[in-house]
Amino acid sequence: MRTSSKWSSTHGRAACWIAVVICTAGCGPKGPDVVEVRGRITKGGRPVSHVVVQFYPEQGRPSAARTDGDGNYELEFSEDIPKGAMPGKHNVSIQIVQERIDEPINLKDPKYHPEMAQILKNFGDWSNTKLQVEVRHEQPVIDIELDNFL
Repeated sequence: MRTSSKWSSTHGRAACWIAVVICTAGCGPKGPDVVEVRGRITKGGRPVSHVVVQFYPEQGRPSAARTDGDGNYELEFSEDIPKGAMPGKHNVSIQIVQERIDEPINLKDPKYHPEMAQILKNFGDWSNTKLQVEVRHEQPVIDIELDNFL
C-alpha cells in the first residue's frame, strides 16, 4: 500500500521539527552562572607574577588564569564560556607551570616574587590552601594580598 507523497512530506517535516525541538531543549548559550572575575595578586605589596592561579568552588568546575608581569589575572572558565568563575566560596591555589616542557623552573628567576618558595608552600595545594575567597556578581574584581592569608 502506497502513501500519498503529500502526507509523507508534511508529516516528515513535522517529525523533523519535533526532533530538533526535543534535541535542543535545554541546550543553548545559557550554561552555568559565572562571574567574570579579574584582579591582582600581591605579597608585601609586590606583584606575584608569572604564576597560575586556580579558583576551586565548593561545587562545580574550577577556573584558572596566568598572572602577567604586574600580578594581574582574568579567570578563564571553559571553551564555551571563556571568562569567569562560578559564584560562591573558592579555595585558591597558586602554582608555577612551565610555559615550555624543556624550560626548567628557577624560583630565583627575577620574574618571580622573591618569596616564591614560601608562596608555593602556603598556597600551592588547593585542598590545603589558607587562601579562600567569595566570588559574587556584585564584586567581580578580587585583588588578593597574600600576607592577609598567612
